[in-house]
Amino acid sequence: MASIQDIATTYMRLSSREKVRLLARLSHDLTICARGTYLPVADCASDFERLKAFNELQHRNLGQLLAMLSDSVTRPDEVFIDMVANSCEEIGCIDALAGLLCQQPVQ
Repeated sequence: MASIQDIATTYMRLSSREKVRLLARLSHDLTICARGTYLPVADCASDFERLKAFNELQHRNLGQLLAMLSDSVTRPDEVFIDMVANSCEEIGCIDALAGLLCQQPVQ
């Protein structure tokens, strides 16, 4: 498993275009990871607090992505990726984030 520092270091090396692509893919993958909170026989969450954490991370991720696309980023990369990595670690999807970073060509 990659450390939060390793993830942050790799993220910081990405170009703006690579960061946008990574954040879009992370949003997609978060929806898949969040499915683990559902009960198999009902339309409700078995782990409501974890599902709320996924939703909050998704909101922050998409907010950063939209800001990047409009050239109005207000949260520095270092702060953002640290928050994302810590949130991913808390909800059990840090490996998904690390895997996405491994797929990115570093320039």
